Amino acid sequence: MNRGWKRIGMVLSVVWITSAYVYAWNTRMDLDKKFAVSVALACEAAHGDDDNRCIRGAEDYVEKMMPEERTGAAVVALVPVPLAWLSVYLTIWIVGWIERDFRPDLSTRVCKFRQQK
Repeated sequence: MNRGWKRIGMVLSVVWITSAYVYAWNTRMDLDKKFAVSVALACEAAHGDDDNRCIRGAEDYVEKMMPEERTGAAVVALVPVPLAWLSVYLTIWIVGWIERDFRPDLSTRVCKFRQQK
């Protein structure tokens, strides 16, 4: 693979990692916040929330989930990159391997040409 295509691949990899991480992080945090709000509302409806116990519990839940969501977002962002590079190089190698069988061998052509003279 020539250097220009590798550079394009590296730029696309960096763009993918950053955008996928941000997207996955935001999506996961939004889901966690929605879940925490629904739990807090159910808690308030069931117990009546005079001392903000339900809201504090929801906030604690969101804070507790942050490290796990960071890890999940990092996995979503990082795992596809080496798999994509591996699949590209593997495809290039397989195509070259198949093409070598269809390409006439230059040494046999030279030998046949000399034998004809």
